[in-house]
Parts: sequence; structure tokens; C-alpha cells
Amino acid sequence: SHGYRAAQERGSFDGAMSDAQRRLLYRLAFEHGHEGDEARTWLHQELGVESLTNATKRDASALNDRLVLKDGDNGHAAEAG
Repeated sequence: SHGYRAAQERGSFDGAMSDAQRRLLYRLAFEHGHEGDEARTWLHQELGVESLTNATKRDASALNDRLVLKDGDNGHAAEAG
């Protein structure tokens, strides 16, 4: 039954990002100095997608974590471990 639950969770992560995730990423883009169309272009590059509709919940979550860690740790999060 664990495998079934894991598959369900994986399925939900592979779905399109939520509106809440999209708003959060735009806010993070703005905090990194990107606005409007330029913010969208930057998010496409960061997510590695042609369009935000192609980004999954997993993509959005990973980028969110990366941006928040970068802010909170002066970019040295990867070296800390």
C-alpha cells in the first residue's frame, strides 16, 4: 500500500504548478529584481521551461526552495553540508 500512496503523491507533484506557487515565484522574481515580462522570462529560464504552464509542482517547489535558500544563506547553501 505504501507504493500506491507514493505513486499518488508523485502524480500530484507531476501535475501543473498551482496558482499559489505561481504567485510565490513571481514574488520571488520581483524580490530578485525582475518585473513584468522580464520576470516571466527569468522564471522560464530558472525552471527550464518554454511556458509556466509546462512547469510542474515539483519544478516550482524546487525553484522556490533554491531561491529561498539562496536568500537566507547568502548563496552558500550548497557548501554548508
